[in-house]
Amino acid sequence: EVMMRLTWLADEFRSAGLRVVEEPDWEARGREWRDGRPVGGVQHHTAEPVPRNVRSLYLPKLIKCNFNVKPDGTVHVICAGSCNYSTGPGSKTVLKETQENIAPSNNAKARKLKDGMDGNPFYINNETDHLGDGREIPDVQYDAVLACWVVIFKKMGWSANRLIAHGEWTRRKPDPHWNDKDLHQNLEDLRTDLAAALGGAPPARLSMMAVQPKREEEEDAMLPLRFGDGFSEPTGKGRTAKREDVKVLQAMLGMSNDDIDGRYGTETKRKVAEICGGDGEIVDGACFITLQENYMMSFLKVGGNGLTEDEADDLYAAKGHEH
Repeated sequence: EVMMRLTWLADEFRSAGLRVVEEPDWEARGREWRDGRPVGGVQHHTAEPVPRNVRSLYLPKLIKCNFNVKPDGTVHVICAGSCNYSTGPGSKTVLKETQENIAPSNNAKARKLKDGMDGNPFYINNETDHLGDGREIPDVQYDAVLACWVVIFKKMGWSANRLIAHGEWTRRKPDPHWNDKDLHQNLEDLRTDLAAALGGAPPARLSMMAVQPKREEEEDAMLPLRFGDGFSEPTGKGRTAKREDVKVLQAMLGMSNDDIDGRYGTETKRKVAEICGGDGEIVDGACFITLQENYMMSFLKVGGNGLTEDEADDLYAAKGHEH
């Protein structure tokens, strides 16, 4: 039974002819999936440095992928459960499409999708060593990436439409960017190859009109938020926060998907007060910076396993803030 933990990954990859390295304790690593099992896969590129130190992909409390594919095609198996820092905040629209076997029609930025939920408990994640600068991905590496997804999708009984790009999930991300193509084109290619390998038809598409989310105009008159870049326009004194901004704040605070409702209620206020002090009534720029630093430092303070500057920037972005 394919439930809860992907403890079959290494053996199945080897059976497919892949060169596999099992990272220590990988079978015990990771959280439970929402509703007991994942719903799809997310393709990433690592960015620099390449090759990436595999250990940096699963620091304590910072699990970035289930498996990592090197330029020579070697596959490192890292995590059998869901990751806690991989898919990150993204669009409910895309999750619904995945569950309905519909491939994204474009990247999240082009579709004007907003981050409103945590995708970590829903998707299997692959980090592929690549600079993300548009250069070609080696054939041996691409073939290994494809072979891994074929193994997983056959085991799970999924169609190729359930594979998405990180940048199709969230507008914050540009990956995967290789072969001088944008992320959506790269996933179109990968989904097409995956569908062929699975023996199915090419992925079906929705029109852009069919998937555009409704713009939510309603505002909650509860607190002013002055987040700045990476959110909606700064709200300023006396203005109220849009629900999408509060949802990102709630995701940043580590609240569960069930509690991410866009309303600045008692529990959200309590969590803000714990970190920023005071009564949690207002999240201004200073408080938001404190929230960022608190979140990041929980990972930086790991003995001998500090993040690089790029990884720190990536961590900031993962919770909805762009520099």
